[in-house]
Amino acid sequence: MKIYSLFNSIVIGNFACLFFFIITSTQVQSQDWQRFKSDSFDILLPKFPEKRMKNLNTELGMLPSISYSVKPEDSDPNFFYSINIVEYPEDIIHADSVTLIDTMIVASVDQLCTILKSKKVYASVSKYNGHHSYVFRLMDDLSGQVVKGRAVFAYNRMYSFMVFTLKDKSLNDNIDKFFNSLRFL
Repeated sequence: MKIYSLFNSIVIGNFACLFFFIITSTQVQSQDWQRFKSDSFDILLPKFPEKRMKNLNTELGMLPSISYSVKPEDSDPNFFYSINIVEYPEDIIHADSVTLIDTMIVASVDQLCTILKSKKVYASVSKYNGHHSYVFRLMDDLSGQVVKGRAVFAYNRMYSFMVFTLKDKSLNDNIDKFFNSLRFL
């Protein structure tokens, strides 16, 4: 339970950062998609992302967190693209701790539902390039906002790749372009 409690505090801090990015991200650039490369993955984005770093104070000590965000041009059917990463110490969660990793991934999406006041429309535990993964769709019936995402635990990091859009625009090629372009290095 200690790791679950710790994980919830990490998730809350990370998603609090996400909302700050949504509110403050106002860059305007070309809508040409480009491949963004980090140290552990690359992905196509409608423009170069804004990067924010934050240390999360947890029971394990300070855990580094990085968020990349893009607020695309108005012509994009989606209004926000987000990548959040929390790095865990190497000796805390072992790659063979399948049940723990899957539980952490599911708990992070459940926590996101609470933070966004949304319901989980669908979710599925799977593998993505050999890593534990959880594909999900959240929806807020009141506002009509939809979040499509993929949470992945890889290389001692929890990755959350998300696209925010409206229900009537939630089946669009840009969402597929974003998720289908994800590659772990």
